[in-house]
Amino acid sequence: MQYCRQRNYPLGLVMAIAFLATGISAQTSAADGVAIEQPPVESTLAGRTWQLVRIMSMNDTESVPKDRTLYTMRFKSDGDVQIRADCNRAVGNWTSETAGKLQFGPLASTKALCPPDSLHDEYMAQFPWVRSYVTKDGNLFLATMADGSIIEFEPADLSVAATVLGHDIRTDDAGEMQEAVLTRLFKRYANDHSIAATDDELDAYVEKMRRGMREHGLTAEDELSADEAAEVKQMRREMGRAMIERWKLNKALYEQYGGRIIFQQFGPEPLDAYRRYLEERQQAGDFTIQNADFVQPFWDYFTNDAKHDFFEPGSAEEARAFSMPPWESSPVADGRSSAKVESEHAVPQASDEGGPLNWQVTGVTTSLRLRASPSTSAETLTTYPAGTVLSNLGCRRTEGRVWCDVQRFGGGARGFVAAEYLTPAISPNGAAIMGPDTSALRAGQGEFDATGNIPCAQTAGQPMRNCPFGVSRTGGGYATVVVAKPDGVKRAIYFQMGIPIGSDTSEADGYHGFAADKQDDLHRISIGPERYEIPDAVVLGG
Repeated sequence: MQYCRQRNYPLGLVMAIAFLATGISAQTSAADGVAIEQPPVESTLAGRTWQLVRIMSMNDTESVPKDRTLYTMRFKSDGDVQIRADCNRAVGNWTSETAGKLQFGPLASTKALCPPDSLHDEYMAQFPWVRSYVTKDGNLFLATMADGSIIEFEPADLSVAATVLGHDIRTDDAGEMQEAVLTRLFKRYANDHSIAATDDELDAYVEKMRRGMREHGLTAEDELSADEAAEVKQMRREMGRAMIERWKLNKALYEQYGGRIIFQQFGPEPLDAYRRYLEERQQAGDFTIQNADFVQPFWDYFTNDAKHDFFEPGSAEEARAFSMPPWESSPVADGRSSAKVESEHAVPQASDEGGPLNWQVTGVTTSLRLRASPSTSAETLTTYPAGTVLSNLGCRRTEGRVWCDVQRFGGGARGFVAAEYLTPAISPNGAAIMGPDTSALRAGQGEFDATGNIPCAQTAGQPMRNCPFGVSRTGGGYATVVVAKPDGVKRAIYFQMGIPIGSDTSEADGYHGFAADKQDDLHRISIGPERYEIPDAVVLGG
């Protein structure tokens, strides 16, 4: 049994719309059978699906999945990769310039809570560090940086689950099948109806986002260099493209098919229009589902009303759902800008969608309740006093209120709190950090913001010596420090909001845990027998 905490929208729908907005292809192809030795890169990786056999650490310990089909990796010929990690799925990209070389780019992942015995965390932690591959006896072996671990895969034997617009979808995952079907159908609908974001719309969206951040006191970007400011602007334009094209697609479907509208994290969704469009395309033969076990999961989101919160039929709110594009703003009666009014009622984005990395509890007289589900009638799991810092895992509207999925910074129960008691948390550098923490990825790729030496020791009783390090910073105390130990093996140490929270090892590697304290501006860190002294300046800059 999988103990996954699911949001009320399917990943297939989210990914389909995201792919539509970014122009990512949704082609899915079959595994080609057993690979031969030293084949071309294209035939080895592209178009193949692999499932996990084991993860071998450098100290010869092994992690073996109970069910190999829950840990898969699919390489697509367009450079995209689709990963299943137990109860979560991720998408990203891969590059292999020559046979034997392999690296993964940033991975966007769902954030469900998997069972305690899951290999999810260990499995996902490998990908930023992968640098090479080899095939042997038909299996695929990935090697991480400095040979920290070897990950073995075997070919997955996948049957055709569905056919969409003449393309066979081979998968053993119902959500993955839904994603592929929806992506292709929505992409064709967008092309047929000339749905695209214009430059003027993108400029308006970027300016609106900038104004909204200033109204919340988020002005850290004023200190960015010209290149950094241009990068932020481009990131916002891509976010805007996804928002605009998603809204246009939903508006076009609603105008054509009508029906009820639901509240959703990504804005209003014409649920009945989705269903009617899909029923029409199925009857027309545009897609068929061959796997009978996947039929009910595919349609459940569109037919099970209990999963959703609906706009009241005939209400003014329903009438306005698609009347005002979200990238436009206009004056309102009380003199406030519509951008300000919208900020009070909008559904905040998750950090991996450009929202704050962390929230801080504000405006409560005593404490804020953490609920098991987004409802005032749900069980109270714990309470948070004012000032508590929380991880931002996404928000949604339900019961006429915005609720945010959160977890206490540093760990603890996960649940939902009312969004009106949250503000973006201020990091040690005085800024609210927006967007995902990319420090580990950049560190794994050797992209360091600073290098130097810090004191370290590898074994108990060993005198401290200078050890080379490189640090990759996201900002606000989010950083990954990679230290070359005296034996030449590298150790990655992770910081969040200036606090050391762990490293790239675990007790399974033969160590006795991670510990840290701080004296003045110096972090003293122990990882089993290893010792490190890392100043604040390394983590924060300066």
